[in-house]
Amino acid sequence: MSLAKSIQTLYKERELLAKVIDFFPYPIQIFSPDGTARLINKAALDMIGIKSVESHVGKYNVFEDPISMHPTRI
Repeated sequence: MSLAKSIQTLYKERELLAKVIDFFPYPIQIFSPDGTARLINKAALDMIGIKSVESHVGKYNVFEDPISMHPTRI
């Protein structure tokens, strides 16, 4: 298999995984090690009340959120 074909196959698999996560009926959020949101699905957006992915991904940091870092929640 050529390098171009391998990259194309990986891209398709990644795209499929992203679609599965987005349409999964339970809330999913993925964070980078520094706590920044990297991915959120529709169920999580609806549960939290966030209007758009763009307003959350890359901007929200779980470690800087006083509600999620409250001592009774850890």
